[in-house]
Amino acid sequence: MCVIAGYSGKRRAAPILIEMLKKIEYFDGGYATGIATVHEGKIYCAKAIGDVEMLLRTTNALDLPGTTGIIHTRPNGEFFSVTHPYFDARGKLAMVENGGTGATACPALHAEFCAVMNEMLDRGIVSPSSRDLNAKTHQNFFTRDGKPFYYIEAYSLLLGEMLRNVPKDSLKGEIALAVKKMHERLPADNVTVTVYDDLPDTVTVGTVTRPMSVLEADGETLIASCATAFPEELQHFPVTHLPVCSVSQITPQGLEIVSVGMEGVRSEPVTERAVQYYKAFLEATLTGKEDAPLSLYDIKLPMDIWSEPMVDCKYAGTVRPLKPLMCAVYQAFWELHREGRLHSRLGVVYSRDVSWPNVDCYFTKFWIDEKRNER
Repeated sequence: MCVIAGYSGKRRAAPILIEMLKKIEYFDGGYATGIATVHEGKIYCAKAIGDVEMLLRTTNALDLPGTTGIIHTRPNGEFFSVTHPYFDARGKLAMVENGGTGATACPALHAEFCAVMNEMLDRGIVSPSSRDLNAKTHQNFFTRDGKPFYYIEAYSLLLGEMLRNVPKDSLKGEIALAVKKMHERLPADNVTVTVYDDLPDTVTVGTVTRPMSVLEADGETLIASCATAFPEELQHFPVTHLPVCSVSQITPQGLEIVSVGMEGVRSEPVTERAVQYYKAFLEATLTGKEDAPLSLYDIKLPMDIWSEPMVDCKYAGTVRPLKPLMCAVYQAFWELHREGRLHSRLGVVYSRDVSWPNVDCYFTKFWIDEKRNER
């Protein structure tokens, strides 16, 4: 699972995004990091194989202009081409994604992704990720010319083509509608976050099952995979957790949930019962673990709270059903953080199954205070 942050407001976005991502990058990321901002009708981008510090050492990420932007890091970074953000064919939009197709893995979904990329070929658009991807690790995603592609590019290229002829004055509403249609055609266990060069103050979020929290302050709005990313000085402002199967937009004026529900995707909400279930589980698992804290890879999260799939989409696989597990888990983390009980530090996870050898994988490890100390 990757982690994402976004910002739209009155201050320069890049420093705020970088500080937010630093707080959550090793929850499940830190190995391939990228940022995109919007300024005066242009998207600025910086990427690096590595964490935020590597991004700062090797690029001008901190100096990117603009008061709207998105940032992303992923838990593996074997190829530069799998480093987000991704762009459409004209370079007008930048997109980041958290999630994957594992829970919806089936030949029909793979074929639909391939169909999208073959449509791009028909338009003369070639996948940039085909330049360095390892065919052995992307065996389900090939265009008809035999080139492997990273499935996220199907989203960004498709969305860009859907918006190609949309006039500027109707772009804000049309991009929200296009994101909804994009997820309906290619439903997966994920969330996408997009900025567009002609929308200098808007971030569009398409949430299927992965978490995204929103903080609305005075003249600025922030999003993050986990609310613990938000700056401490702003955490007294209200935090909203986006519903599953929804499309939302943030601007300096706040959050607008544009639509809830996606055709072909049946969903149930993340209930307070589910959040409290995982909060109790984390308390039992992490309390008193200061000497031996645990990462998300060390914790075997139970999934038996739901008696049926939380999301049942047309490509739901048979291996495991789609459930917005991390939505509930990250909301539980946020509650524990607000109580002042959740603590963390960086540690090595040796059991992480990575696609590149001989690398120690560092991830955030957590523990909870024995004594309850609500703020």
